[in-house]
Amino acid sequence: MRMSESKWDLAKLDAGELSALRRSAGTMVEGASMDALRAFYKACGYCDPKREAYWFPAMCMDALWRDTDVVKVKSMAECLRAMLAQGASGTASIRHRIDMLLETPGDRAGFLLGKMVNQVKLLKSKTDLKPDFQMLADDLRRWNDAGHRVQREWLRILYNAKPMTTEEEDANNDD
Repeated sequence: MRMSESKWDLAKLDAGELSALRRSAGTMVEGASMDALRAFYKACGYCDPKREAYWFPAMCMDALWRDTDVVKVKSMAECLRAMLAQGASGTASIRHRIDMLLETPGDRAGFLLGKMVNQVKLLKSKTDLKPDFQMLADDLRRWNDAGHRVQREWLRILYNAKPMTTEEEDANNDD
């Protein structure tokens, strides 16, 4: 599993700025409030404009957790797998929602982000896990790549299949 590099620091933000980001969870950067955008740029410093569309929604979801929340950080797919493994009430419904998320194309209308935020909020309410949102930003960036590599990797993790090796990932990148 790849490690995420630090792209933003929410510790730089005060309570009001974090609230602005929380209110924007599920919103695309183009539709964000000025308060949320100010907090975004303060937390990440310079951001390549090509990456804003992925970093902003991931940072807003990251802000849903408070510093006082005791959590374990894992990839989004590992968090979803753990939630399913708990046998939580409504597991069939949760599995269906995950399947629908994986079938949703990334788009400029934010439909995927809405579904992703719903899953994140469900994780927060049912587990002590927190997705690695910086890794999730990378997954969002690659969501529409040829061959559905992100979705296939999530499915491998969800169903306990052997994770892709670096060589397999490189071979898939050549597709």
